[in-house]
Amino acid sequence: MVILDSSAVLAALYQEQGTDVVTAHLEDETVITAVNFEETLRILVQRGMTWEAASRTLDELDAEVLDFTAGMAFESAARTAQLPAGLGIADRCCLGAAAKLRASVLTADRAWRDLGPIFGVDVIVIR
Repeated sequence: MVILDSSAVLAALYQEQGTDVVTAHLEDETVITAVNFEETLRILVQRGMTWEAASRTLDELDAEVLDFTAGMAFESAARTAQLPAGLGIADRCCLGAAAKLRASVLTADRAWRDLGPIFGVDVIVIR
């Protein structure tokens, strides 16, 4: 299982570097947390897409949207002291979900390379 970070989804939607990596993983079992789904939806709308178009676009991803659970929150919160300042809540939620589910994470954020060992997960950086 691979969990999509918002940055990877946005990179693929805007045909940025790393799109091919995201597309290849979409053929496997990919999921996105409800928190990252919200972040992606919000960013698409902020960039000018209508709510309806943004919703349709994300539905076409064909990735299951996972509820964010208390267990995932615990995985994230338990590592707060080890995390760099400025790491957003959606980022922490994505990594916490991956830790709880023992899944890999797909991201466009190069800064996450050092976070994999903290969460005990494989972080795949698309560019």
